[in-house]
Amino acid sequence: MFMNLTKITSWNTLSFFVFAGVFWLINTKIPSVIIPINQIIAISFLFALLYCSFFICWWWISAKSPYVRVAGFSSLIVMVGLIFGFSYPLIYDLLPKLGVVFHDPSHKFNVSEFQTRILTATTFIVILGAVMAFLLRYKLNKALLHKAEQKGKELQRTIAEIQQRVKSKHLTPHFIANVITGTMGLLGKRNHEKYIERLLDLSSLMHYAIEMQEEDKVVTWEEEWEKVMQLVELTKLCFGTASVICEYRFAAPQVELPIGILLMPIENALKYGSISENAPLLLTVEQWDDRWFFSVQNKYLFAKRNSIASSKTGYVIMQRRIDRGNLQIVLDSADGGDQFVATISGRCST
Repeated sequence: MFMNLTKITSWNTLSFFVFAGVFWLINTKIPSVIIPINQIIAISFLFALLYCSFFICWWWISAKSPYVRVAGFSSLIVMVGLIFGFSYPLIYDLLPKLGVVFHDPSHKFNVSEFQTRILTATTFIVILGAVMAFLLRYKLNKALLHKAEQKGKELQRTIAEIQQRVKSKHLTPHFIANVITGTMGLLGKRNHEKYIERLLDLSSLMHYAIEMQEEDKVVTWEEEWEKVMQLVELTKLCFGTASVICEYRFAAPQVELPIGILLMPIENALKYGSISENAPLLLTVEQWDDRWFFSVQNKYLFAKRNSIASSKTGYVIMQRRIDRGNLQIVLDSADGGDQFVATISGRCST
């Protein structure tokens, strides 16, 4: 059901057979109207081509992006101009050369009648394309909303499972409390494709949170960074697209990490910090000599941070995981004024 425009257009090409069937039915049911088979094939092909083209125009016009809408309206105008500019030479010059003759030589050619027929046919195809494009958009949006509702129910079950399995001695994924509420609130009101993607990100993070309870589990940098970017996208959904700045200044190091080590400072920033587009969360990954550095910088309010109860065991538990795995990783943090910076560093290869 969730098709892109290419797949939809592929299905729309089958309209050739629909138009051909309609003209064949006219041929058989109305004796006074006799349409040669080559004309049925030619006109069905032209109608199908125009229908597919106008469907694409209306599909873009019905999109949410204003740029795509402008492209749709521009394409619609161009299509109409091409039809009225080239329909005459197409029908009375090119097609006759191919053996398809629409004009009866025994009848005098009437320009106004020709223009009326072209206008009627074009109007019909334009309206048909618009109806089908908007109808399919509506159906897809309903299907997306249904999928979001099903994913929401699945997510609630996942959250309940996580809450049962997370114990006080383990890391507590803060985004359970900090990101879910905002994300699910937005997903409940909107059903655009990107919100479905964020819902899938949230579900993926929930499953990852379960894996984070395994103290000796290690993952690759790429695996951990994928989850970092999912959490970043969810944060942007909650606080605005400019609420997170990510600066990645070198290639991914070939290292193994304790699971959740890069997520931990981001979760702390979301829990204790004051994140907004005016006070964005800054993530930086860079290399100095043979070491990589990952830092998370955020602003916070003393009143907010002091009002949140915390066992302050997250860094202690993570350091224990580093020591048990004999991993050459260093955790550090600095607190100055209303800024907090957490830094994690290690060798670029292990």
